[in-house]
Amino acid sequence: MTSSGGFVVHAGGGKPVPGAGGFLLASSVDTGGAFSLLLSRSPAGDHVPRHVHHAVDEAFFVLSGQYRIECGDQTWTAAVDDFVFLPRGVAHSYDVVSGPARKLIIAVPGGIENFFDDLADGVDPTTLTHRHGVQFLD
Repeated sequence: MTSSGGFVVHAGGGKPVPGAGGFLLASSVDTGGAFSLLLSRSPAGDHVPRHVHHAVDEAFFVLSGQYRIECGDQTWTAAVDDFVFLPRGVAHSYDVVSGPARKLIIAVPGGIENFFDDLADGVDPTTLTHRHGVQFLD
């Protein structure tokens, strides 16, 4: 980050985050804890099981492909230029129904990148829940 607090991440930049299938564009450190922003890529057929973020609101902005998203008792299909909000405390999951798919992931407050790093490292679900307040239900 620059001394003014602003920054730019050029196309193709960002820190690789294998657990999210993409790149970290703005970390919690970069934003003073306000949010994290990731670019995520997923192949057709990808599935993320039902889980709850107890302390983080999560949102997706779809750049390509199509997702089937379950949030609580609601189910949506989200395609290019669609925005999806997933509030903290509500179980959600998704499937990529046409892909490859790309989305921006916005997490408030920031720090979700640490969860994705632990996920990629194979940290067990119980530890993930304790460290990051994310509980897998399936």
